[in-house]
Amino acid sequence: MANNKITGGRTVLLSFFAFLFLFVSHTSVGLSQKITKHYASSIQENGVLYYVFPFEGFKEVDGKGEMTYDITYHTANDSAVVHISLYSPKNLGLQSAIINYDTLRLITKLQKVLVESYKKDWHYRYKFKLTLSDLNSIFNATVPPVINITADSENIKLHIRNRKWRKQSDIVRKIINLIKLNNEE
Repeated sequence: MANNKITGGRTVLLSFFAFLFLFVSHTSVGLSQKITKHYASSIQENGVLYYVFPFEGFKEVDGKGEMTYDITYHTANDSAVVHISLYSPKNLGLQSAIINYDTLRLITKLQKVLVESYKKDWHYRYKFKLTLSDLNSIFNATVPPVINITADSENIKLHIRNRKWRKQSDIVRKIINLIKLNNEE
């Protein structure tokens, strides 16, 4: 007589729960993102200095350029310094950054840090200042920002993919919240 008993039911059940656990933990990464590997802080004489390590992902819409950014915030000032690195084969003189997010537009004047040769491209390192409130509103935007860099001869339009922006904004929002919590009296 043939044995029609189903074997391995326990194994199937355990496999299902293992899959479910991995799926749930993977899809909720943005909610439980560890921020410690994305910033450093240093207690200084007149406050705390926070440095948010570089993020990448902004790409030029009509070209080969790409941009990274990092953020420095000192609690003694109410302004964050955003450093951008634009890599482009074009010879440019950068002037300002226009950050379009949600229905808002923020225009900032760029200050040159350095320009150097990088492989076959130019590496343009510039900075601009934002209040912590403006920085917070950019990273709380419902859609990724579009950044237009104005240069002497042209405008460079930079986009970032939704998924990449969601991960970055989750991290930066948590760091901003950490800064706010540490500044409360």
